[in-house]
Amino acid sequence: MPVPTITTAVIGGVLGLTVAWRPAIGVASTWTSRVAAGETAGCAEHVHDRLFFGLRTGDGVVSAEQWSRFLEEVVTPRFPDGFTVVDASGQWRAAGDAHITVEPSRVVEIAHDDSADARRHVHEVVEA
Repeated sequence: MPVPTITTAVIGGVLGLTVAWRPAIGVASTWTSRVAAGETAGCAEHVHDRLFFGLRTGDGVVSAEQWSRFLEEVVTPRFPDGFTVVDASGQWRAAGDAHITVEPSRVVEIAHDDSADARRHVHEVVEA
């Protein structure tokens, strides 16, 4: 069984989206695991990235229409073979702050080949 690794990526202003789970301000967790070819019958080698997005902004909560537009314009063109979106409720605390923020969130899971193009596409989604 592959050992998952934790990497982090800076999240930009995705339609004003904020990050749901933050080890530090302005940083999102991107969970990455690798499965080698042959470990699961019929599966090729792939990478699985999990991106966390908080939906609360300074202007309120991101609407269903805004989220759909983000998926349509940013995620789908880069991963047309598919991805999974999970509704979630996230919470986080800023460094040095005792207050815990709870907010509606979305988790985007993408399984892809381990190519430079796919890694670039993940970065483009994160930085959109």
